[in-house]
Amino acid sequence: MTTARRIPAARAGFEAKDASPDSIDQLWSAGYGFETAVRKSWARTRCPHSPDANNARSLPTRGSLALLTGNRIECGNIIAEAPLPQSTKGRQMSKPVDGVPADEPLSGKTALVTAAYTGIGRSVAKTLAAQGAQVVIQHPHFPEPAAEVVKEITEAGGKALALAADIADRTEYEELVQALLEECGGWHLLVNTAAVPESEPFAKLSSEGFDSGFAAPVKGVFHGLQLALTHLADEGRVINVCDPADPGSAVHDATRGAVEQLGQAVAPDFVPRRITVNTVSYGAGTTDNAELEVALAAISPAEPAAVVAYLASDAASTVNAQVIRLDGTGKPPQ
Repeated sequence: MTTARRIPAARAGFEAKDASPDSIDQLWSAGYGFETAVRKSWARTRCPHSPDANNARSLPTRGSLALLTGNRIECGNIIAEAPLPQSTKGRQMSKPVDGVPADEPLSGKTALVTAAYTGIGRSVAKTLAAQGAQVVIQHPHFPEPAAEVVKEITEAGGKALALAADIADRTEYEELVQALLEECGGWHLLVNTAAVPESEPFAKLSSEGFDSGFAAPVKGVFHGLQLALTHLADEGRVINVCDPADPGSAVHDATRGAVEQLGQAVAPDFVPRRITVNTVSYGAGTTDNAELEVALAAISPAEPAAVVAYLASDAASTVNAQVIRLDGTGKPPQ
């Protein structure tokens, strides 16, 4: 999700042929910046400016508006796009805004990401770390894969640590939160990403299998919400992430609905401390176009992770009690 802002094109301050990383940073530092997820990406982008003798036909007149949307600039009939490089090492960093580096909007915040040792949780953890957050990798006593995620984050210049707990067990979850507070000094973001374990078809599903299916994805979210209500910092964020629906698993789809409804139901309890509670549900939706459905099924974990990063940011302070569906169909929920 990106934020579009209109600014006077003349104030962008550079010619299309002369755009450079420094000029991009100058534009951002002036307060006309790009969406957080792509602030680092403007390495050699050409940017539209007021016309001169060489480009009067293609560039707009001075005083017109440039539309900035994510990694695109649209000004008149000029569209400039920037690639998203893997690294910005060696680039001049943008100036701080209110003491926070513009390239690291989550600097100084601690994020607990459940099940961050694998799947979408891993992608979310790395995304938040890249934006400056210290990330706590929760794992259900699987230290090896959790250590790999910590290594990936720290080698990229981020901060992370792994803590073990069965979040379906209230005592273990409480101990994890206490360890987090002692180690990090504060807790600002909770991202629930625990997935439903594989289960039997409905006709063969046992009572024990049903309970197991709801343990981490729903009971763990319940425990986390209650602990966040007590321990999360004011103006914090709670973000639940639901993975793709599984038509063959009644338990999976039931837990998905439960988490969505639970987040909306408890959001008002967090309002007095200006904490928001939102849910991101991703996965391919159904359409009348088989080719489109195949494309939607290939959704990258980076997409829901980017939405999580937006919801974690100060820009989303008024987004609350929402279920954001990423299925690409444009259809309203049934």
